[in-house]
This record gives sequence, C-alpha cells and structure tokens, in this order.
Amino acid sequence: MTGPKLSMPEMDALKCTEAWLKNPCPAMRASLSACLGKVDFTGPGGWAAQAAMWAGAPGAPGLPAINLTAAAVAGAIMLAAGLKVGPPMPAIPNPKLALPMVPPTPEMLLALVIPKLPIPPAIPVLDQPKLMKLLFPFIDLGKGVAIGSVTCC
Repeated sequence: MTGPKLSMPEMDALKCTEAWLKNPCPAMRASLSACLGKVDFTGPGGWAAQAAMWAGAPGAPGLPAINLTAAAVAGAIMLAAGLKVGPPMPAIPNPKLALPMVPPTPEMLLALVIPKLPIPPAIPVLDQPKLMKLLFPFIDLGKGVAIGSVTCC
C-alpha cells in the first residue's frame, strides 16, 4: 500500500523484516541489523525492523520491556497510515546528528542554566459593558425559549 512512497533504506528495512518473519535465522537477523543502521526512523519500515529486533527469535526470550516491541509496531502502523494519505518520504533519509566530541564551553553551560523565556503579550483591556450590550438580544431570546414565550413553529 505505501511501498511506492517509502525511501530506499525504509523499503530495504521492510523487505528484511518480511524475510526475517518468514525465516527467523541468525543470518536474517544480521541483515536486519545492518538495515537498521541505514534508516532514520521516520518511516514504517525502520520501526517494523526495530520491532523485529526487539522481539527476538521465536522461542527465545525477548527483551524484558515487552511493550517496546508493541510501541514500535504501533508506530510503524501509524506511520504507514500517514503515508497512505500523505506525501511520499524523501528519497534520502535525514542525516543522523553526530554527538559533539569536545566539552561544552562555559557560555554554552550558562545558556542552559538561564532559560530564555519569551516576553508574554500584554493582556488587552476589554470594555465589558460594551461587549455585554452585544449579547443582550441573544440572552433575551434564550430566556424567551426557556419560559416558552418563543417557539420555533
């Protein structure tokens, strides 16, 4: 359904997941693991492959946190549903960000300590009696309906 809208790394991950589901052997698990290194986890193929990795082989104990597998499957389904009605994925996945290799500077640490909050907008002053004057006809109509003096027919 969403195959034509997937990027190539996502499509490869999906194919490896399907192959692993049909034949859950260590060789397929290794190819599945290799596919996971190429996806950026923005599509259903990557999350389906991650769910397969977390699930483990049939009969073998999986991860203790079993809800990780379920969350990955649910995420893959929701992403596939979004792709069905939305635009296709970009052909080249987003690059993974590298972790900085140098310690943070004192300026960077100070920027984390002192939050930069936006200035809240001023609360406008309202003229309550003027606004209520506009509502009086509707309030009177509601009162008429409530006491039965105003009917629709």
